[in-house]
Amino acid sequence: MIEFEVYIDDRFAFSQRSDGLIITTPTGSTAYSLSAGGPILTPNLDAIALVPMFPHTLSSRPLVISSDSQIRLKFSQTNIDYEVSCDSQLVLPIKERG
Repeated sequence: MIEFEVYIDDRFAFSQRSDGLIITTPTGSTAYSLSAGGPILTPNLDAIALVPMFPHTLSSRPLVISSDSQIRLKFSQTNIDYEVSCDSQLVLPIKERG
């Protein structure tokens, strides 16, 4: 479990304790995101969905936002090595902001 806060366009959106967060486009919304309880986004929709991965609360729900939005995650524990996995093809380490 990790704890993090989500900011959309530099505005606090929600905090969460879960296994992670799926960020999906309309194309990817019918795959892993759907299995995790996310919505199906039609291909012509200019949006992305934020889908909690096994959240530690029953009130966590997927959120659909504009594809132009900037998403920022702030992690509660900075001594843990976090990674971003992009379609299981590219794995990027998350570096602490200094």
